[in-house]
Amino acid sequence: MGGGSNAMGAFTEFLKTSSVQLIGVEAGGKGKKIGEHAVRFPNGKVGVIEGYKSYFLQDSDGQMQKTHSISAGLDYPGIGPELSYLYNTKRVKFVSATDKEVWQLCNYLQKQKE
Repeated sequence: MGGGSNAMGAFTEFLKTSSVQLIGVEAGGKGKKIGEHAVRFPNGKVGVIEGYKSYFLQDSDGQMQKTHSISAGLDYPGIGPELSYLYNTKRVKFVSATDKEVWQLCNYLQKQKE
């Protein structure tokens, strides 16, 4: 679907409907090591970067860590404050998908159109 602003656009209509489970999918990249993914939950730490407080992939000095995603824009080390709030209030659950899993899904969906 895209990044956090796209997710918030899709989630907004359902925020007050508790029977709807909201699930965000983070960029699992190509591995679990630093620099191979952009998964902020559960390992991101709260920080203030570029003027907003949120969860970021940081090193022990608070510097942003390298990330990876096959999708442009999903490789940012932070997540928007609205999604952080929804995570903290347990309104949204986050999972991740690897680059390989995303490609497999794209191929599957493409074949459904044929």
